[in-house]
Amino acid sequence: MADASATTGKVRVGTWNTELAKPSSVRGKRVRPILAAPGCDVLCVTEGHLDIFPDGGYTIEGGDDPCHPLEEGQRNVLLWSKAPWRDVECGLEMPTGGFVPGTTETPIGRLTVAGVCIPWHFACVATGCKDRPPWKVHEDWLCAFKRTPYATASTKTIVLGDFNQWIPRAGAWPPRKPSAALCQTLQGLCISTRGKLPWKAGDGHGAGPPGRGTHLWEATLDLDREGPKAGDRDQLIDHIAHTPDLVLARTEIRNGAERTVGIFPRRTPDGPLSDHAGVWADFTAG
Repeated sequence: MADASATTGKVRVGTWNTELAKPSSVRGKRVRPILAAPGCDVLCVTEGHLDIFPDGGYTIEGGDDPCHPLEEGQRNVLLWSKAPWRDVECGLEMPTGGFVPGTTETPIGRLTVAGVCIPWHFACVATGCKDRPPWKVHEDWLCAFKRTPYATASTKTIVLGDFNQWIPRAGAWPPRKPSAALCQTLQGLCISTRGKLPWKAGDGHGAGPPGRGTHLWEATLDLDREGPKAGDRDQLIDHIAHTPDLVLARTEIRNGAERTVGIFPRRTPDGPLSDHAGVWADFTAG
């Protein structure tokens, strides 16, 4: 996939939970060039650092989470764009730290983007407030997000970030209730990053070699009629959802059963990058 910004009519967006990698650390020095390599027009980084993004561009950030204090320069969710941000929302009735929306100019025109970091299933269980059952904070976040205009948008809107769920569920994970809550919350949006990764030998930690002839990782996501099985653990939890008027540029089958996306891998031969595999993709305006 060529640099989307050089291709008329396509926008390239990506998201990656970088596991709080500091740009000056050994791991951060591996993460930062890989994050920049696809030449995305818009990036969402969760559990990230303000200086992890490519040179130039414009950054907006979500608020703090008092239950999970971070070190200087670290943020729960960040959005970066090659173009300036406008209409940045603040003060919405959302759990703090896991949400930041704005609009920016892209190769397909003005795009509304909401960066999210949906709390993991043990939020405020073993850490933070330590007063909630598993999935409670996750489900409360979804309930709050459902009331925002971004959950019900109909045109040129992308919601991306750390969803902390496989889509669709595989076996008993995630449990039926939070899985159904996520599907209901995003029922008006398309999730082009759902399905199983094709890594060989059940490799849930890496992405194999980069695509042939490039320095970029790619994967074809498979979504058969029966969905992933209990043992299919190689799925994304960092996702890209979007309004139906945006179309994934690399859809192999008409019903979307196979989709090709870019991958930010969990590790390379040089060592670990993150505990998440990130994802990036090209979209056209349908």
